[in-house]
Order: sequence, then structure tokens, then C-alpha cells
Amino acid sequence: MLADLQKLLYETAIPVAIEAGNAALSIRDTHLHIEYKTDNSPVSNADIESNAIILSRLASTGIPIISEESEMGEYDERKNFGLYWLVDPIDGTREFVSGGSDFTVNIALIHDASPILGVIYAPAHHTIYFGFENRHAYRASIDERQQLVRASRLPCEKTGNITVVQSKSHKNAETEKLIEQITTHFSNTQVISRSSSLKFCLLAEGSADLYLRCRAVNEWDIAAGHAILAAAGGKLINIGNHKSISYNSETMKTPDFAGALNAGLLLQVLSLIKQ
Repeated sequence: MLADLQKLLYETAIPVAIEAGNAALSIRDTHLHIEYKTDNSPVSNADIESNAIILSRLASTGIPIISEESEMGEYDERKNFGLYWLVDPIDGTREFVSGGSDFTVNIALIHDASPILGVIYAPAHHTIYFGFENRHAYRASIDERQQLVRASRLPCEKTGNITVVQSKSHKNAETEKLIEQITTHFSNTQVISRSSSLKFCLLAEGSADLYLRCRAVNEWDIAAGHAILAAAGGKLINIGNHKSISYNSETMKTPDFAGALNAGLLLQVLSLIKQ
């Protein structure tokens, strides 16, 4: 299984993420066109082109694909997927269309409702994160030849204080209240804001300690980050039942969750929330 995952990662998922992300960045720089979905969230021609590239390349694996920008299929059919790709062609679209840099391409491989491989590419940062199985998580730069350079095994950094990372664009009162509880309980706490799945990347590399979310999000928003965090030794937990987040639910929405690299800190936080 390990050899198969390595092949899928290095020969398919990483090259696909780089190609799709660079295409999206090129479109933004030259001929970006934005429309809005029924929920008033933006979608651009860059999302559509990135999605087309990913679907085309992943199709060669013969593994089913669920993507934000494609028809999901009926639950009665997809609930039987033992193995499938879960894709967000551009995560952080609001950041992307506003000209910001914190957007990513997310590609995850799900097996029996758990993420076993993840790739997150941040084109504007020329940085890619990827992970699979246990203790195989990495961060690398992408050079002008679109090759991986300066790869570092994760985690590779350590914060001095307890750093809580939160969403830059999707804050809500429930999450803010929990973060206030934590900053009150732990005196050495700082809060930073980032967009997209980069929040999980900060956890996996060790430059942030905790990510809380009291709001349902789509499973494709977190799957790749979950895989990378798990590969770095961390956990992503359902706040309600303290179990690992599972995937391919009927709604494709997540419960409230908490993620951390340090299991001890995560237990303390979950205990504090329960009080």
C-alpha cells in the first residue's frame, strides 16, 4: 500500500496540483471572469479550468473523483466508494478573486472514510505541502522548472507561544467564543488569521498549534489538510464526539472540529470546551 501511495502522490497528485494551480494563477493574471453560485459564493473561470485539469489527469488512475466544481452524484452511489479522490480546485476563492495569496489547490485520497493522502499547493507562495500514511509529511518549494526543491519533513518548526489559527474570511460568533475561552485559559496565546487550507499546513509544519471551527464546511475544504496533518502526527477531531473526522457523509458537510499537532494540547482544549 505504501509503494502505491508514493506512486500516486509523486507521479499523479503532486504534478496535477502544480499544473492546476499554475493555470489558475495565470488566468487570474490575464483574463479572470467571476460569477456567483446560488449560495452567493464566487466561482471563476480559473476554478473551472483548474477542475478540468485535475479531473482529466486523475481519471487515468481509475479511481472515482468527487470535486466541488463537478456534479457530486447520488449518495446511494457514492456511499459505496471505498477509495476516491476528493478535490477542491481552488480553496479560498474569495482570497483568490480579491488578488490575495492565501489560496490553494486541494487534492485528497480517501479510503474507508479516512484521508490517506493529501496535497495542498499554494501557487502564489510557490509552496507545496503533501503527506501520506504515518510520519510522511513534507513541505517543499516549487522552482521555475516546476520541480520540488528544499523539501523539509514536517513538523519542522515550533512556536514559542500557543498559536491559534482562525479563518480570515469566515469568522463566526461560536468560534470566536471558543477562541476567547482558550486565550483566557492559556496566558501565552496568540491568534493569527489565514485563508484556505493553509491553516492545516501551519499546524502540520508546527508554526501554529490549534485550529478550531464551529461551523459546517464542505469536506473537500479540509480533507487534504487532514491527511497532511495526520501524516505529520496530528489529529483532526469532531468536537461533539471526540472522534476523528470521517468523510463521504450524505451532506458532504463537516461537524464542528478541532485540529492540533500536539495530542495533549488537543485533549486539554476539548476538556475546556466541554466545561
